[in-house]
Amino acid sequence: FDLAQARQQFTDLLKKMSPIAAKYSIVISIEVLNSKETNIVNRLSEGVEIAKAVNHPNCKILADFYHMAVEGDAPEEIVNAKGYIYHCHIGEKEKRTVPGIMGDDFRPYFEALRKIKYKGALSVEAGWGDDMKKQLPLTLEVMRKQIGESR
Repeated sequence: FDLAQARQQFTDLLKKMSPIAAKYSIVISIEVLNSKETNIVNRLSEGVEIAKAVNHPNCKILADFYHMAVEGDAPEEIVNAKGYIYHCHIGEKEKRTVPGIMGDDFRPYFEALRKIKYKGALSVEAGWGDDMKKQLPLTLEVMRKQIGESR
């Protein structure tokens, strides 16, 4: 299927959905996924391009650090997406584990979010393994430490 046509269809759909979402105080957040999962929106810049074309305050993007790392999007792309990021996901690149398992450094991402004065949510979207109760405190500790060190 033609990529340009697919993106246009997606944009047209979002143009129809965004006013409806606004009626219910919902923000549509386009998640930028890696090319192993989709072929339509793989880079943060592509997500911004679509959100700009939709041109509605209830259509934004989701910056997922895992997908960004897999696709080679530098954390600075977050700065270029200022005003369009509504939500963020975090997960480590190698095995899509929670922060603190493989040792990924997310400080550049946190610094980029700080530069754009991001105030939205950040959720963990990764594999917790067999013992979430054990991993959760480590994940929170690693995230708090890296957020604090990204100043």
